[in-house]
Amino acid sequence: MLGIPPQTWEEVWALEPGVYSWVQREPITGWQPTDTPTGALRVELTIHGTELHYGSRSLVLAYIDGATYLKRYVGEHGDLSDRLVLIATATSPQEYGLPLAAGMSVQGSLSARYSKNQFNEVIVRGCLTGQKSTGDVVATLPAGFHPKSTFEVPAMFGFVAGRIQIDTEGSIRVVTDQSSVSSVQFSAVFIAADV
Repeated sequence: MLGIPPQTWEEVWALEPGVYSWVQREPITGWQPTDTPTGALRVELTIHGTELHYGSRSLVLAYIDGATYLKRYVGEHGDLSDRLVLIATATSPQEYGLPLAAGMSVQGSLSARYSKNQFNEVIVRGCLTGQKSTGDVVATLPAGFHPKSTFEVPAMFGFVAGRIQIDTEGSIRVVTDQSSVSSVQFSAVFIAADV
């Protein structure tokens, strides 16, 4: 924790390598850029030193206010990167039960779930039972969880390998050369079409 935040680049570069933290409401004039988030921010400043004979340093600024999780890299001459980057957080996305097609059920004590993280990545997985043939729908993802384009991923139908196809309407279909299958296990990750 830093008592008085640095007010200039000279004060920043005078700090020893380490991790510093403080709270502020506005960018500090003279060294934080104008696109720095405002509000009650917890700023974490990490200064990396090197053992190289040049003695170069780099900084990572992180701004965290409960809704904003942003970071910026700063080079050894104080040059700011041209944009703020979203920081991955440890908050787990909300998971939902996968809406199953008629005749399908979850296999034993396993699951069929879907979720979407802060980067708009949809994660969907299922261990299902029910008699289906190629092209049959086993489940359908709701709006906001559809892929940008139709794609296929590997799947297992009991002990037989095959694929499932997820289309732009969210339908999850069986793709197999078997006449029919009685179970399907799959996992897929994709970027949602709807932000």
